[in-house]
Amino acid sequence: MSAVYFLREHKLLPSGIFLVAAISSKLSMALGLPFFLIYLFHNGNLRQLLRKFIMGIVIGFGIFFLPFLFSQAGIGMLASNPEVEKIYQLSISLVRDTTVYLVPLAYLLMLYAAWRIKRMNFELFSAILGIAFLLVVLLTPASPGWFIWILPLLVAYQVSGDRAAVYITSIFSILYALSAVLFVDTQLEVVLQALDMQNTVGDVHLIGSRLISLTHTALVATGIVLAIRIWRETVIRNDFFRLSRKPFVIGVAGDSGAGKDTFANAIAGLFGSHSVAAISRDDYHLWGRHQLMWQVITQINPAANDLESFATNLVSLTDGRYP
Repeated sequence: MSAVYFLREHKLLPSGIFLVAAISSKLSMALGLPFFLIYLFHNGNLRQLLRKFIMGIVIGFGIFFLPFLFSQAGIGMLASNPEVEKIYQLSISLVRDTTVYLVPLAYLLMLYAAWRIKRMNFELFSAILGIAFLLVVLLTPASPGWFIWILPLLVAYQVSGDRAAVYITSIFSILYALSAVLFVDTQLEVVLQALDMQNTVGDVHLIGSRLISLTHTALVATGIVLAIRIWRETVIRNDFFRLSRKPFVIGVAGDSGAGKDTFANAIAGLFGSHSVAAISRDDYHLWGRHQLMWQVITQINPAANDLESFATNLVSLTDGRYP
């Protein structure tokens, strides 16, 4: 969260350092790194600061990772992390011993969805990052502590959402807490086995496993509903997202010397020159500036301009194609 905060404040050096610190404490936090890079790459105003972010990652690596590379125990801890194996437990078996792992599949689809957003503001970044972590938590037999990953997303969603958002998020939180509590049932089995109560152990195991499975099923269903609602309300309905899907056109007209170019340059400065393509009527005159034809006809006469090419190029730009 410190990395996300400094990213919002455009302080990319500490953002990179704190992100690596998070990865060093929990290797699974590396899932967030590609979303940081996509956000910076697709944000023209921040792309020039990408070097500072990478420098922060290098500094963080030197502080939090480099010392462990000289320790066999440290390398072994990173390489044999049992948490990593959880991402392979949910899978679909295909022909010829081929398996599709659903957690990496969902994660790659979220990366593709993020990459498809060519212009991304901070609200879109935080929403997509939160949804990605939410899907990973839902599709893995996660430890109860993993719920902390998605708390910022759920809090932000409730603050900006309606009453239904509060209700659904509350139900999801209660189910998650209940599913964590039910795992205490395994400790009860150990106690009963120690007391040589085998029949009771079997009954408790059957009831407990079904209750845990039903609770987890309700949890996953509620989580999927949450992910769909957050995507629909936070991403699809986001004004920045909707406007970035299709270029919009601003027409500037006026007499000679009225300040059309000055106003157009101001608009380009407002949106960023990397986001603006300007076409001028002067570029579509049929004759050069010093041609004798201008003694007979003026530049504002439609017959003196290639209006067909002008319209064709304008439609191409509106459709996202560059003439």
